Amino acid sequence: MNAFVDFGIAAAELTPAETIAWLVLFRDTKRDGTARTGQADIARRGRLSVRGVRKAIQSLAAKGMLMVTRRGRLNDGPSTYRLYATPRDE
Repeated sequence: MNAFVDFGIAAAELTPAETIAWLVLFRDTKRDGTARTGQADIARRGRLSVRGVRKAIQSLAAKGMLMVTRRGRLNDGPSTYRLYATPRDE
């Protein structure tokens, strides 16, 4: 968390929506390092629109701040994400 606040936000030039989405996902990260949370839940908890969350997640992935390890589908559960405190080169 310290690396994210001290370096990650500035290094990746995160928007407020991206920062909020990352923090909600961080809150849900399990011991195995993955977070499994639906976009509607992220939106509700972060006071964002679902569309805004979708854009934030796409941008976070492009900036190397998270990786989508499993894409969720309707009736198949939410996506699974791996978060990074600082940008990773893909």
